[in-house]
Amino acid sequence: ADSKQSGAVVLLIGSGGREHAMAWKLAQSPQVSKVLVAPGNGGVNGPKLERVTDLNVNDHKSVLEMCKKHDVSLVAVGPEAPLADGIADFLNAGGLSVFGPSKKAAEIEASKAFSKDFMAKYKIPTAEYKNFTD
Repeated sequence: ADSKQSGAVVLLIGSGGREHAMAWKLAQSPQVSKVLVAPGNGGVNGPKLERVTDLNVNDHKSVLEMCKKHDVSLVAVGPEAPLADGIADFLNAGGLSVFGPSKKAAEIEASKAFSKDFMAKYKIPTAEYKNFTD
Protein backbone atom coordinates (compact mmCIF):
# COMPACT_ATOMS: atom_id res chain seq x y z
CA ALA A 1 0.00 0.00 0.00
CA ASP A 2 1.05 3.56 -0.63
CA SER A 3 2.34 5.11 2.60
CA LYS A 4 1.51 8.64 1.30
CA GLN A 5 -2.22 7.88 1.46
CA SER A 6 -4.22 9.78 4.02
CA GLY A 7 -7.60 8.18 4.34
CA ALA A 8 -9.34 4.89 4.04
CA VAL A 9 -9.10 2.46 1.15
CA VAL A 10 -12.57 1.09 0.38
CA LEU A 11 -13.40 -1.96 -1.72
CA LEU A 12 -16.78 -1.78 -3.39
CA ILE A 13 -18.07 -5.05 -4.81
CA GLY A 14 -20.44 -4.82 -7.77
CA SER A 15 -20.82 -3.61 -11.33
CA GLY A 16 -24.29 -2.08 -11.67
CA GLY A 17 -25.73 1.39 -11.49
CA ARG A 18 -26.21 1.20 -7.72
CA GLU A 19 -22.53 0.38 -7.23
CA HIS A 20 -21.53 3.12 -9.68
CA ALA A 21 -23.45 5.67 -7.59
CA MET A 22 -21.97 4.27 -4.36
CA ALA A 23 -18.41 4.49 -5.76
CA TRP A 24 -18.98 8.06 -6.95
CA LYS A 25 -20.27 9.11 -3.52
CA LEU A 26 -17.58 7.24 -1.54
CA ALA A 27 -14.89 8.94 -3.65
CA GLN A 28 -16.25 12.35 -2.62
CA SER A 29 -15.46 11.71 1.05
CA PRO A 30 -12.34 13.42 2.39
CA GLN A 31 -11.96 10.38 4.67
CA VAL A 32 -11.47 8.07 1.66
CA SER A 33 -8.17 8.00 -0.23
CA LYS A 34 -9.12 5.33 -2.79
CA VAL A 35 -12.15 3.33 -3.87
CA LEU A 36 -11.37 -0.03 -5.49
CA VAL A 37 -14.38 -1.27 -7.48
CA ALA A 38 -14.59 -4.97 -8.32
CA PRO A 39 -15.43 -5.61 -11.05
CA GLY A 40 -16.97 -2.18 -11.67
CA ASN A 41 -18.04 -1.03 -15.12
CA GLY A 42 -16.82 1.25 -17.88
CA GLY A 43 -18.24 4.31 -16.15
CA VAL A 44 -15.97 3.90 -13.12
CA ASN A 45 -13.35 6.60 -13.49
CA GLY A 46 -12.03 9.46 -11.42
CA PRO A 47 -9.02 10.48 -9.37
CA LYS A 48 -9.85 8.20 -6.42
CA LEU A 49 -11.55 5.38 -8.36
CA GLU A 50 -9.83 2.24 -9.58
CA ARG A 51 -11.42 -0.81 -11.23
CA VAL A 52 -10.25 -4.25 -10.11
CA THR A 53 -11.18 -6.55 -12.97
CA ASP A 54 -9.01 -9.55 -12.08
CA LEU A 55 -10.64 -10.38 -8.73
CA ASN A 56 -13.19 -13.20 -8.49
CA VAL A 57 -15.64 -11.69 -6.00
CA ASN A 58 -17.22 -15.14 -5.50
CA ASP A 59 -13.93 -16.42 -4.06
CA HIS A 60 -14.14 -15.01 -0.56
CA LYS A 61 -10.58 -16.03 0.34
CA SER A 62 -9.18 -14.14 -2.68
CA VAL A 63 -11.22 -11.07 -1.74
CA LEU A 64 -9.86 -11.18 1.83
CA GLU A 65 -6.27 -11.59 0.58
CA MET A 66 -6.66 -8.66 -1.84
CA CYS A 67 -8.08 -6.50 0.96
CA LYS A 68 -5.12 -7.24 3.20
CA LYS A 69 -2.64 -6.60 0.36
CA HIS A 70 -4.17 -3.18 -0.40
CA ASP A 71 -4.85 -2.14 3.24
CA VAL A 72 -8.61 -2.02 2.66
CA SER A 73 -10.38 -0.81 5.78
CA LEU A 74 -13.99 -1.09 4.57
CA VAL A 75 -15.75 -3.36 2.10
CA ALA A 76 -19.12 -2.27 0.72
CA VAL A 77 -21.15 -4.96 -1.06
CA GLY A 78 -23.86 -3.89 -3.49
CA PRO A 79 -25.25 -7.04 -5.12
CA GLU A 80 -27.53 -9.46 -3.32
CA ALA A 81 -25.82 -12.67 -4.52
CA PRO A 82 -22.47 -12.31 -2.68
CA LEU A 83 -24.32 -11.21 0.47
CA ALA A 84 -26.62 -14.25 0.29
CA ASP A 85 -23.48 -16.35 -0.21
CA GLY A 86 -22.04 -15.07 3.09
CA ILE A 87 -19.26 -12.75 1.95
CA ALA A 88 -19.97 -10.24 4.75
CA ASP A 89 -19.67 -12.96 7.41
CA PHE A 90 -16.43 -14.30 5.89
CA LEU A 91 -14.78 -10.87 5.62
CA ASN A 92 -15.92 -9.88 9.13
CA ALA A 93 -14.40 -13.10 10.48
CA GLY A 94 -11.19 -12.12 8.65
CA GLY A 95 -11.07 -8.81 10.54
CA LEU A 96 -12.60 -6.46 7.97
CA SER A 97 -15.44 -4.00 8.39
CA VAL A 98 -18.24 -4.68 5.91
CA PHE A 99 -21.16 -2.52 4.82
CA GLY A 100 -23.77 -5.14 3.97
CA PRO A 101 -25.93 -7.64 5.83
CA SER A 102 -24.92 -11.06 7.10
CA LYS A 103 -25.87 -14.18 5.13
CA LYS A 104 -28.83 -14.75 7.46
CA ALA A 105 -30.09 -11.17 7.14
CA ALA A 106 -29.62 -11.19 3.34
CA GLU A 107 -31.96 -14.18 3.08
CA ILE A 108 -35.03 -11.93 3.34
CA GLU A 109 -34.08 -10.41 -0.04
CA ALA A 110 -32.48 -13.47 -1.63
CA SER A 111 -35.29 -15.94 -0.92
CA LYS A 112 -38.85 -14.93 -1.71
CA ALA A 113 -40.13 -18.11 0.00
CA PHE A 114 -38.23 -17.18 3.18
CA SER A 115 -39.47 -13.59 3.09
CA LYS A 116 -43.10 -14.59 2.50
CA ASP A 117 -42.95 -17.22 5.27
CA PHE A 118 -41.35 -14.63 7.57
CA MET A 119 -44.11 -12.09 6.83
CA ALA A 120 -46.83 -14.68 7.40
CA LYS A 121 -45.24 -15.84 10.68
CA TYR A 122 -45.05 -12.29 12.07
CA LYS A 123 -48.38 -11.18 10.57
CA ILE A 124 -46.82 -8.58 8.30
CA PRO A 125 -49.34 -7.71 5.58
CA THR A 126 -48.42 -9.24 2.23
CA ALA A 127 -50.19 -10.66 -0.79
CA GLU A 128 -51.35 -14.28 -0.71
CA TYR A 129 -48.71 -16.78 -1.75
CA LYS A 130 -47.82 -20.43 -2.08
CA ASN A 131 -44.37 -22.05 -2.10
CA PHE A 132 -43.50 -24.54 -4.83
CA THR A 133 -40.51 -26.83 -5.08
CA ASP A 134 -40.79 -27.98 -8.70
